[in-house]
Amino acid sequence: MPVFSGKIDVGRVGWYLFDYLLFGILYNVHAYIYNISFYFYVFIVVNGWKIEE
Repeated sequence: MPVFSGKIDVGRVGWYLFDYLLFGILYNVHAYIYNISFYFYVFIVVNGWKIEE
């Protein structure tokens, strides 16, 4: 098989975009959940500190 036959290898490009979008979405979701949990933790700590006073 020729490396470049005059037309774009749709399968290879498609899988590359799929992997890029999939890992990008997973990474963004992980970072989003991490940020939410961090702010939620800060929120609880601040409110607990205010309630104890």
